[in-house]
Amino acid sequence: MPAVAPALDTDLVAIEHALESCADYTHVEWMLGNTCTYACSYCPAQLHNGSIPWLDYHKVLAFIAKLDSHYTALGKRVWLQFTGGEPTVYPKFLELLGECHRRGFRQSVISNGVRTLRFWDEAAALLDYVILTYHVEYVDRDHFFAVVDRVRRDAGVHINVTMLPEQFAACHEAAQALFDTYQDISVTMKPLRKDFADDLYDYSSAELEVLRGQSGVGRRIVLGRPRSLMSKVFRDGRRTEQWANAFIMKGENRWQGWRCAAGVEALRIMADGKVYRGQCRVGGPLGTIESEVELPSEFITCDRSRCSCISDIQLTKVRD
Repeated sequence: MPAVAPALDTDLVAIEHALESCADYTHVEWMLGNTCTYACSYCPAQLHNGSIPWLDYHKVLAFIAKLDSHYTALGKRVWLQFTGGEPTVYPKFLELLGECHRRGFRQSVISNGVRTLRFWDEAAALLDYVILTYHVEYVDRDHFFAVVDRVRRDAGVHINVTMLPEQFAACHEAAQALFDTYQDISVTMKPLRKDFADDLYDYSSAELEVLRGQSGVGRRIVLGRPRSLMSKVFRDGRRTEQWANAFIMKGENRWQGWRCAAGVEALRIMADGKVYRGQCRVGGPLGTIESEVELPSEFITCDRSRCSCISDIQLTKVRD
């Protein structure tokens, strides 16, 4: 990340989805709990220490019905993405996937892949997409590769390799091996941010160059153009495509004062049941899954100095 962020192009008027149909979805990222099978050194304790009880299954189902009703009325389809903690250890995870599948939702999960191949046999058939994270401090490499091989038969697969500076070379090698072994998946070497906030870890200049260029590892376009490919729209009508992660690496992730689709194209539900428009929590809490939440129907003006979460970058933004 450059010490001084570059000035934003004054001719840039919007950030849109490269694939227009992505705007037809409301992407609900749901943190089912903060229990995890790993305790990675770069992960804040509140994201893995199990301090918050799992959300009640019946209350989860009731809020899913509310999501279905509200976003269908807006002409949107719901895409649920379950996260944690490790969401696959939620007590009724497979039953939850089954219920959402019956409603016609699309669904994905962000997982460390630790569950058994027998579990993934059932889960993959109900999922549209699986995002697996390769955590070098804990991963069983052989099992991780076996899970990738199993899941890709039924669902799209993307892999994030978290690039721990102390083991950067090992992470780079694993990312390259995954990319070379499986021709129908995409792989990103994911830069780590301190406490998952705005500032990157202290990577060397050479490591930053690897991360910016991905050095042989990259995002293959599989199963159509993915949601993370965005279009920069200019005043004269020009468009250029860019991966969401690149906005962070180039220091271009600043849209304060712009109108953002957070709450319309996205929703964020925390482990304690609080509901926000996005990971950035712009606009404050909307309520909890147990309360009378007024779900958004309009864009909101961004008041953040930087947009640091990939899921928030992957939203339509219009210069006001």
